[in-house]
Amino acid sequence: MAIRDIWQVNMLDVGNLLLGRAQYVIINFHNKKVGFLNLYAPNYSRARLKMHIELDCSLQVVDHWCVVGDFNMIDDPDDKSGEGGVTKHGSKLLA
Repeated sequence: MAIRDIWQVNMLDVGNLLLGRAQYVIINFHNKKVGFLNLYAPNYSRARLKMHIELDCSLQVVDHWCVVGDFNMIDDPDDKSGEGGVTKHGSKLLA
C-alpha cells in the first residue's frame, strides 16, 4: 500500500484557513487526531501577529499539530534589507 493511500484512508479533514497563507490536513494516526499545518507567513511582524491570532481562533482541536512552512522570521533586522547583496553576518544573498 502506498503512503498516499494510507493518508487518504485516514484523512479526516483538509482545507484552507487563510487563503494563500495556511493550509491543513487532519489525519487519524494510531487513534489520535493529528493535524499538519503549512504556513506562508507575511513579511511584516504586525501582519504575522494578526495571522497567528486568526489561526489561534480557527484551528480545530486535535491531539497534536505539526506546523511547517515559511515563517518569514529573521535573526537580525539588517538581514532583511539585503543591501549590497551581503547580510550583516557575511552571507551572500541569492539573486
